[in-house]
Amino acid sequence: MPLLANSPSRANYLAINALGNMAATSSVIGTIPAIADSEAATTCVLTATQVASLREKIRQVRAKRLRHVALRGCKIGAWSEVLAYYKPFFGCTSISAPQNRDTYGVMPFEVNDDLTAWTSRWERGHRDNPHTMRYASEQVVVATAGGAWEEHSYDVNAVATSESNKSTWLSTYLGIAPSSNVKYHGQFLTYPVSDCPRIIFIGAPQYRSGITVVS
Repeated sequence: MPLLANSPSRANYLAINALGNMAATSSVIGTIPAIADSEAATTCVLTATQVASLREKIRQVRAKRLRHVALRGCKIGAWSEVLAYYKPFFGCTSISAPQNRDTYGVMPFEVNDDLTAWTSRWERGHRDNPHTMRYASEQVVVATAGGAWEEHSYDVNAVATSESNKSTWLSTYLGIAPSSNVKYHGQFLTYPVSDCPRIIFIGAPQYRSGITVVS
Protein backbone atom coordinates (compact mmCIF):
# COMPACT_ATOMS: atom_id res chain seq x y z
CA MET A 1 0.00 0.00 0.00
CA PRO A 2 1.48 3.39 -0.97
CA LEU A 3 2.07 5.84 1.87
CA LEU A 4 0.82 8.61 -0.42
CA ALA A 5 -1.04 8.62 -3.73
CA ASN A 6 1.28 8.27 -6.73
CA SER A 7 4.25 7.68 -4.44
CA PRO A 8 6.81 4.85 -4.76
CA SER A 9 7.01 4.57 -0.96
CA ARG A 10 5.16 1.70 0.70
CA ALA A 11 3.70 1.08 4.14
CA ASN A 12 6.20 -1.64 5.06
CA TYR A 13 7.16 -2.16 8.69
CA LEU A 14 10.34 -0.04 8.42
CA ALA A 15 8.36 2.96 7.19
CA ILE A 16 5.60 2.39 9.73
CA ASN A 17 8.15 2.23 12.55
CA ALA A 18 9.88 5.41 11.36
CA LEU A 19 6.67 7.38 10.98
CA GLY A 20 5.22 6.21 14.28
CA ASN A 21 8.24 7.04 16.47
CA MET A 22 7.35 10.68 17.00
CA ALA A 23 8.30 10.87 20.69
CA ALA A 24 10.92 9.30 22.93
CA THR A 25 9.75 6.10 24.61
CA SER A 26 10.99 4.01 27.53
CA SER A 27 11.92 0.37 27.19
CA VAL A 28 13.74 -2.36 29.10
CA ILE A 29 16.95 -1.33 27.35
CA GLY A 30 16.53 2.37 28.11
CA THR A 31 15.04 5.39 26.37
CA ILE A 32 14.41 5.09 22.65
CA PRO A 33 14.76 8.51 21.03
CA ALA A 34 12.20 9.95 18.65
CA ILE A 35 12.87 9.82 14.92
CA ALA A 36 12.99 13.30 13.40
CA ASP A 37 10.91 14.17 10.35
CA SER A 38 14.04 14.44 8.20
CA GLU A 39 15.30 11.02 9.29
CA ALA A 40 11.90 9.40 8.75
CA ALA A 41 11.76 11.03 5.33
CA THR A 42 14.91 9.17 4.27
CA THR A 43 13.54 5.82 5.42
CA CYS A 44 10.14 6.41 3.78
CA VAL A 45 11.45 8.00 0.55
CA LEU A 46 9.37 11.10 1.24
CA THR A 47 10.06 14.75 1.98
CA ALA A 48 10.15 16.07 5.53
CA THR A 49 7.02 18.08 4.76
CA GLN A 50 5.18 14.96 3.63
CA VAL A 51 6.28 13.14 6.79
CA ALA A 52 5.02 16.01 8.96
CA SER A 53 1.65 15.88 7.19
CA LEU A 54 1.36 12.11 7.64
CA ARG A 55 2.33 12.36 11.29
CA GLU A 56 -0.45 14.85 11.94
CA LYS A 57 -2.91 12.29 10.54
CA ILE A 58 -1.34 9.61 12.74
CA ARG A 59 -1.93 11.80 15.80
CA GLN A 60 -5.58 12.20 14.81
CA VAL A 61 -6.00 8.43 14.48
CA ARG A 62 -4.28 7.76 17.82
CA ALA A 63 -6.56 10.32 19.51
CA LYS A 64 -9.50 8.05 18.66
CA ARG A 65 -8.07 5.39 21.01
CA LEU A 66 -9.20 2.57 18.74
CA ARG A 67 -10.00 -0.71 20.47
CA HIS A 68 -9.02 -2.85 17.47
CA VAL A 69 -7.61 -2.48 13.95
CA ALA A 70 -8.26 -5.36 11.52
CA LEU A 71 -5.80 -5.43 8.62
CA ARG A 72 -6.85 -7.52 5.64
CA GLY A 73 -3.68 -7.56 3.57
CA CYS A 74 -2.39 -10.90 2.33
CA LYS A 75 -0.40 -12.96 4.85
CA ILE A 76 0.57 -10.03 7.10
CA GLY A 77 -0.49 -12.15 10.06
CA ALA A 78 2.07 -14.82 9.18
CA TRP A 79 4.74 -12.59 10.78
CA SER A 80 3.48 -11.55 14.23
CA GLU A 81 6.77 -9.81 15.02
CA VAL A 82 6.27 -7.54 11.99
CA LEU A 83 2.57 -7.05 12.76
CA ALA A 84 3.62 -5.74 16.19
CA TYR A 85 5.12 -2.64 14.51
CA TYR A 86 1.68 -1.60 13.28
CA LYS A 87 -0.04 -1.64 16.70
CA PRO A 88 1.68 1.47 18.17
CA PHE A 89 1.41 3.16 14.78
CA PHE A 90 -2.40 3.14 15.12
CA GLY A 91 -2.38 3.49 18.89
CA CYS A 92 -4.91 0.66 19.19
CA THR A 93 -5.43 -1.88 21.97
CA SER A 94 -5.05 -4.82 19.56
CA ILE A 95 -4.46 -5.48 15.88
CA SER A 96 -5.11 -8.50 13.65
CA ALA A 97 -4.25 -9.76 10.17
CA PRO A 98 -4.69 -12.97 8.12
CA GLN A 99 -2.04 -15.66 7.93
CA ASN A 100 -3.17 -16.65 4.42
CA ARG A 101 -3.93 -14.75 1.22
CA ASP A 102 -6.85 -12.40 1.80
CA THR A 103 -9.50 -12.72 -0.90
CA TYR A 104 -12.86 -11.31 -1.91
CA GLY A 105 -15.05 -11.11 -4.98
CA VAL A 106 -18.35 -12.10 -6.59
CA MET A 107 -19.23 -15.78 -6.81
CA PRO A 108 -21.95 -17.09 -9.17
CA PHE A 109 -24.17 -19.43 -7.14
CA GLU A 110 -26.67 -21.69 -8.90
CA VAL A 111 -29.03 -24.56 -8.04
CA ASN A 112 -28.62 -28.02 -9.56
CA ASP A 113 -29.76 -31.26 -7.96
CA ASP A 114 -26.94 -33.33 -9.52
CA LEU A 115 -23.75 -32.18 -7.81
CA THR A 116 -21.68 -35.06 -9.18
CA ALA A 117 -22.45 -34.23 -12.82
CA TRP A 118 -21.97 -30.49 -12.19
CA THR A 119 -18.59 -31.07 -10.53
CA SER A 120 -17.45 -33.34 -13.36
CA ARG A 121 -18.34 -30.70 -15.97
CA TRP A 122 -16.49 -28.03 -13.98
CA GLU A 123 -13.31 -30.07 -13.71
CA ARG A 124 -13.35 -30.92 -17.43
CA GLY A 125 -13.85 -27.27 -18.37
CA HIS A 126 -11.25 -25.83 -15.97
CA ARG A 127 -7.86 -27.50 -16.20
CA ASP A 128 -5.87 -24.67 -14.59
CA ASN A 129 -5.31 -25.81 -11.00
CA PRO A 130 -8.96 -26.89 -10.44
CA HIS A 131 -10.29 -27.59 -6.95
CA THR A 132 -13.75 -28.58 -5.73
CA MET A 133 -14.99 -28.65 -2.15
CA ARG A 134 -18.22 -30.40 -1.19
CA TYR A 135 -20.03 -29.17 1.93
CA ALA A 136 -21.92 -32.38 2.70
CA SER A 137 -24.38 -31.17 5.34
CA GLU A 138 -25.71 -28.36 3.13
CA GLN A 139 -25.28 -30.27 -0.19
CA VAL A 140 -23.19 -27.48 -1.70
CA VAL A 141 -20.07 -27.52 -3.91
CA VAL A 142 -17.67 -24.59 -4.23
CA ALA A 143 -15.29 -24.90 -7.19
CA THR A 144 -12.23 -22.81 -8.05
CA ALA A 145 -9.68 -22.82 -10.86
CA GLY A 146 -6.43 -20.87 -10.96
CA GLY A 147 -4.97 -18.93 -8.07
CA ALA A 148 -1.50 -20.43 -8.12
CA TRP A 149 1.25 -18.67 -6.17
CA GLU A 150 1.58 -15.00 -7.19
CA GLU A 151 -1.48 -15.36 -9.44
CA HIS A 152 -4.05 -13.09 -7.86
CA SER A 153 -7.08 -13.96 -10.00
CA TYR A 154 -9.06 -17.17 -10.24
CA ASP A 155 -12.47 -18.47 -11.27
CA VAL A 156 -14.98 -19.48 -8.62
CA ASN A 157 -18.50 -20.93 -8.82
CA ALA A 158 -20.86 -22.54 -6.34
CA VAL A 159 -23.85 -24.84 -6.67
CA ALA A 160 -26.45 -26.17 -4.24
CA THR A 161 -28.97 -28.98 -4.64
CA SER A 162 -31.85 -26.69 -3.60
CA GLU A 163 -32.70 -23.09 -2.75
CA SER A 164 -33.05 -24.13 0.87
CA ASN A 165 -29.55 -25.62 0.98
CA LYS A 166 -28.18 -22.55 -0.76
CA SER A 167 -29.83 -20.28 1.81
CA THR A 168 -28.49 -22.33 4.73
CA TRP A 169 -24.94 -22.33 3.35
CA LEU A 170 -24.92 -18.59 2.71
CA SER A 171 -26.24 -17.87 6.19
CA THR A 172 -23.66 -20.16 7.80
CA TYR A 173 -20.54 -19.24 5.85
CA LEU A 174 -21.16 -15.63 4.84
CA GLY A 175 -24.05 -14.42 6.98
CA ILE A 176 -26.00 -13.11 3.98
CA ALA A 177 -29.28 -13.76 2.18
CA PRO A 178 -29.45 -15.72 -1.12
CA SER A 179 -28.62 -14.06 -4.45
CA SER A 180 -27.43 -15.27 -7.85
CA ASN A 181 -24.06 -13.48 -7.55
CA VAL A 182 -22.70 -13.67 -4.03
CA LYS A 183 -20.21 -11.13 -2.65
CA TYR A 184 -17.76 -13.01 -0.47
CA HIS A 185 -14.69 -12.52 1.70
CA GLY A 186 -12.27 -15.12 3.01
CA GLN A 187 -8.74 -16.50 3.06
CA PHE A 188 -7.38 -18.27 -0.01
CA LEU A 189 -5.22 -21.39 0.36
CA THR A 190 -2.90 -21.81 -2.60
CA TYR A 191 -2.38 -25.52 -2.04
CA PRO A 192 -5.12 -26.89 0.23
CA VAL A 193 -4.86 -30.41 1.59
CA SER A 194 -7.40 -33.07 0.64
CA ASP A 195 -10.99 -32.42 1.76
CA CYS A 196 -10.08 -28.87 2.75
CA PRO A 197 -11.67 -25.74 1.22
CA ARG A 198 -9.51 -23.54 -0.95
CA ILE A 199 -11.42 -20.46 0.23
CA ILE A 200 -11.97 -20.28 3.98
CA PHE A 201 -15.07 -18.09 4.14
CA ILE A 202 -15.58 -15.70 7.05
CA GLY A 203 -18.21 -17.89 8.72
CA ALA A 204 -16.06 -21.04 8.74
CA PRO A 205 -14.51 -22.12 12.05
CA GLN A 206 -11.05 -22.17 10.42
CA TYR A 207 -11.29 -18.48 9.52
CA ARG A 208 -10.60 -17.25 13.06
CA SER A 209 -7.71 -19.66 13.52
CA GLY A 210 -6.13 -18.14 10.40
CA ILE A 211 -6.14 -14.64 11.94
CA THR A 212 -3.19 -13.50 14.06
CA VAL A 213 -4.03 -11.07 16.89
CA VAL A 214 -1.42 -8.94 18.62
CA SER A 215 -2.52 -7.35 21.90
